[in-house]
Amino acid sequence: MRPLILVMLAGLAAAPAAAAVLPVTVAAQAPATGTLVLPLARAADLAAVGASLDPGVRDAVGRALTAAAFDYKPKSHLSLRGIGGHDRLLVVGLGDKTPTRLELQTLGGIAAREAGKDKAVALVGTQLPATAAADVALGYRLGSYAFDAYKKPEKPVTRAALTLVGTGDADAAAPLAEAVAFARDLVAEPANAVYPESFVERTRAAFAGVAGVRIEVLDVPAMEKLGMGAILSVGKGSVRPPRMLIVEYRGA
Repeated sequence: MRPLILVMLAGLAAAPAAAAVLPVTVAAQAPATGTLVLPLARAADLAAVGASLDPGVRDAVGRALTAAAFDYKPKSHLSLRGIGGHDRLLVVGLGDKTPTRLELQTLGGIAAREAGKDKAVALVGTQLPATAAADVALGYRLGSYAFDAYKKPEKPVTRAALTLVGTGDADAAAPLAEAVAFARDLVAEPANAVYPESFVERTRAAFAGVAGVRIEVLDVPAMEKLGMGAILSVGKGSVRPPRMLIVEYRGA
């Protein structure tokens, strides 16, 4: 069996240029300004996670969490402004169990959606599992995604890079974030900018130079030979003939 990893129906999909992902850096200390994200599993964790904050600021955050009846469950979040020297303090719940990879990605996504338009964003990850950096960074990058190819120049979509306080390899999942952004761009492009032939060209360009990758394109005669009647029937509704694109990865 061939090591097939991806099949795309070029006659039914859209295709753009690949999108760049936001940089995520790892730092030992939390910055004193900007937006600071505090992931908490319980109220008692505030002392350690918020160690960089002044005691009075931590007390104010604790009172705000109590007043809001914050439940610390995954996906729960509370945005606080006007406390201490940070522009914003964003508290995100982790739940009382070790967070899963998906929950860590969700944590990063919440940080991106809630604070990604701020000037600077840092997330305290010192209490997270050692391998959390990649998942948090992946979630932040995916949560920051925006298709702005046709935005007016005077209204650009700007997103802040993330500083992850802790340790780990924040770029371990960066190729996955790039791939997801590329796929999202494919869907977001309008039909007049994308058609089977250009889809093939852009995908070839995206995989150019990637070792171990082989791309095969099936045109109409090849699909007729294989009996792909459904695809060919749909393709008859367009002035452009369909294509099937097969991407194989054969190992490094």
